[in-house]
This record gives sequence, C-alpha cells and structure tokens, in this order.
Amino acid sequence: MSRRAILIAVVTLGLITGNALAQHVVPSALLTIDQNRATVVERIVGEWGDRLASSNAGISAPQLRQILSGLRSDHLLAASLAGSVEGLRDVVSGALVRSDSAVSPTLKHTKSLGDTTDDLVYTPVVPCRIVDTRSGGGGVFLPGNQRNWLAYSPTGFASQGGSATNCRIPVHPAAVMLNVTLADTVGGPAFFVIWPFNQTRPLAATVNWWASAQQPANAEIVPLCSGCASDFSAYASLQTNAIIDVLGYFNRPTNYSGTHTITGFDATDSGGFQSTASGDYSTVAGGLGNTASASYSTVGGGSTNGAAGVDSTVAGGNNNTASGDYSFVAGGARNTASGGYSFAAGQRAKATTTGSFIWADSQNFDFGPSVSNFFGVRATGGVGFTVAINPSTGAVTQFCNLLPGTPSWQCTSDRDAKENFVAADGKDILQRLVAMPLFSWSFKGADPSIRSLGPTAQDFYAAFGLGSDNKMIASINLEGVALGAIQGLHQLLMQKDTKLSAQERKITALERELALIKEKLDMR
Repeated sequence: MSRRAILIAVVTLGLITGNALAQHVVPSALLTIDQNRATVVERIVGEWGDRLASSNAGISAPQLRQILSGLRSDHLLAASLAGSVEGLRDVVSGALVRSDSAVSPTLKHTKSLGDTTDDLVYTPVVPCRIVDTRSGGGGVFLPGNQRNWLAYSPTGFASQGGSATNCRIPVHPAAVMLNVTLADTVGGPAFFVIWPFNQTRPLAATVNWWASAQQPANAEIVPLCSGCASDFSAYASLQTNAIIDVLGYFNRPTNYSGTHTITGFDATDSGGFQSTASGDYSTVAGGLGNTASASYSTVGGGSTNGAAGVDSTVAGGNNNTASGDYSFVAGGARNTASGGYSFAAGQRAKATTTGSFIWADSQNFDFGPSVSNFFGVRATGGVGFTVAINPSTGAVTQFCNLLPGTPSWQCTSDRDAKENFVAADGKDILQRLVAMPLFSWSFKGADPSIRSLGPTAQDFYAAFGLGSDNKMIASINLEGVALGAIQGLHQLLMQKDTKLSAQERKITALERELALIKEKLDMR
C-alpha cells in the first residue's frame, strides 16, 4: 500500500466515523494498517531496505522486514510515513525502545557536530608543499594542460616537486584544504581549476588571474577520488607554474563503510571503502579501494591493493598487486608479486618471476629479479644476521654484517667472544695442507662449465678436524688454514735462511783459508 493510499484510508475512515458510531462501530486507521500489514511492510522494505543496509545502521533488508513485522500498528504507520532513511531509523529505534526490545547501537542515530563516527572531521597540519611545478611535478603548465597528482603519499611528494615526507597526513583522507599559488603566468585573463580525479572538470575556477605580473593565490577544500591512481586533477587555461600547499585534511567518519561489491561465489567483503571481492571464495577484509578478483584471493586491508592471482594475498599497504597464482605481498607500497609463488614487500619490490622473493627498502626505484626462483634484497643501509645474544641482557654476541662501502661480510671475531684457545702449529698445518687432495670440480646438476677449486669437506675434516661435521666447510676455517700454512711456510723459510747464513759464513772462512794457502805456495 502506498503512502498516498494510507492517507486516503485514514481520511475516509474519519469521514465515516459519524455513521459508524450510530452502528456502535469505531473504525480505526491503525486497524487498516494492521489488516494490510504484509503489504505495508513490503512497501517500506522495497523503498528503504537497500538504502538502510548501505548506511551504517547494520541492518539488512530481511532484518528490517522482521523488525517491521513485529511493530505495533501505530509504529508501523509512522514507519510507512518516514520520508528518509534517517526518519525511518528514528521511528524504528524509538519503537523498539518503547517496546523494551533490544536496539542495535548502530540503529540509534544520535550524534553531535564533529562526531568522528558520523561526521567528516578536519585536522589542520603545518602548511606543507605537495606540488611545485617549478622544481618538479612535470614542469611548467602549458595552455589547456591537465595533470593528476596525489594529496596523500606514504613516501612523500618529491616527484611532484614538493615535500619529501607525507606532510603528516596519516591515511587517505576524504578531502583536503589546499592553498594554490600561481607563478610566472603568461598572458591573461585566464583561470586554474582543481577537482577530484576521474571526474568531469568543473566550470568554476580555483584561481583567476588578469595580468602576467600577478601571482594570485587561493585556498579551497578539494574532495579526493577514493581508491584511484591519483587523488585530484588540475587544469590551466594558459601557461603557468602551480605551487600547492596542503593546510589540513578531512577524515572519513569511522562508521562510514563506503561502497562494497561482492560478486564472487561465497566471497566476503568485511568492510572498507569502494572495495570489491569478485573472485569465488575471495575476501576483502577492509581498507580503501581494494580488489580481490581471483578465486581464493585475499586483501587484508590498506588501500588500492589488488589480489588477482588464484590463492594470492595482499596483506595491506598501498598500491600493491599480487597477480601471480599463489603470490603474496606482505605490505609496503607499489609492490608487485606477478610471478607464481612469488613474494614482495617494502617499496617498489617487483617479484616478477616464478618463485622469486623480493624485499626492497625505501629507495624510490623498482627492484626485481632477472631469473626465476631468486631471493633478492635491496637494503642500502646494510644487511645483518644475528645468531646469538647474551641471554641476560639481549646484547648481540655473534653476528655477520654486510655494510655499505665494505667489500665483504664482517663477522664476530672479538677475542672476548672466544674461549678454549689452543696455539696453532704452522708447520704441522702446512704439512697437512700439502698432503690434503685438491680438485677442480662442479656441483652435480649445475652447468659443468662453472668450475671451482678446493678440497672436499671429507678430506678437509680428515686433515684438520675443523667444523661441525664432514659435509660442510666454513669459510673462516679455510682462511684459518691458509693463514696457518703461511706461518708454517714462513717458519721453514726462516730455518733455511738461518742454515744458509751459517753455510755462507763457513764458505767465507774456507775461502780465506784457501787464499792464505795459495799465497804461501806462491811465495815458494
């Protein structure tokens, strides 16, 4: 029954009240509502069910139908006359309270201005430059040119000519307060306009200027495109440079769930904004603009992430893609795991080959493998492995580091970290080394042209008894044997030098005696 029909019924019943009283019958509009309860309920659900479900009320259309079916007639009449979702929420929550029924906190829509759960909340920041075309951001604006920029970046706005930080904006905001300045403009009159990315350029201008000598500025609140490659767009009608500073941002209310699309069989979208779970058995747990488009794919959160490979996962972060089957992106920003069974994390890690594991540090450059089944790490601050600590203090007691500017690994060799010292006998080490077999060889299954030189672990262990077993050789032991052999060789050379010196002295003495004998013979 439509709202118009209900009102007509109410008026008609009022007009016939006099006749009804004469017959001792008291007709009632509420009786009519009750007699047509099913029709009224379906009309309300059809008009408001989807909109109520997409709000933060937490009530689906079937749940609304069940609630309405149990309301008193006067409450149901009031619900049928509600002119908005807010009005329907107020009627239903009020009816449930008066009937002593449990009321979902999300159904009660009481709030105050600035309530973080329901309102956009403005947070000012220290003015911070996000765009400056004089020093980046694509250079000077040419006439009729449009550019697209970010208002939020976890790594900064250096590529836009702005700050190297994120300007203390913690998450993707709904809108920002910008101050726009134009410099070095050519000609006029003309205009400059900023608007949300991926929308039609508005006719209204952000900044107008009238002479080339002017450098006009203007502040405005700009909504941002959610889940998009860029946040906002800008257009200049004549040649100019643009300087854009962010003054503050507006966060979305915490109760705002945004737009969710669930199309896959048994797919799940637990929250977030503009997220899509379209693969069978796929999941988007939250975040902004995330997509799980392949079967059994998962996006845990973050923003603008996509899991497009079968059984692929993006745990979080920003602008990450796991498109390889069974691939995984742990987080960070602008990482790609496109190879099957690949892993990527950090910033701009590109695990593009099968079975590759790629970690990239904060440097703003792509880093990826050249072969399959590759483990790669970009760590421009160095790499370290700690294998032992002091159990009482946690201080590192055994480690190996590869640091920038050093040609090789540096491992713990502190005297205070060692014990059970036994002096080495260089000559003995040399004798054992001379007796130990050496071979040129290649690993089984490897390219036979790749050759190596050295002992087997069994021969090395038999000769020196160093290491934990006879299957491996620690490089420190090879180096130690080489140093010991050098010392042993030095000792032998010193002994020979001593012997040679003694022999030289004897020879010299004999030569003198021979000279004297020759001199005496010559005198005869």
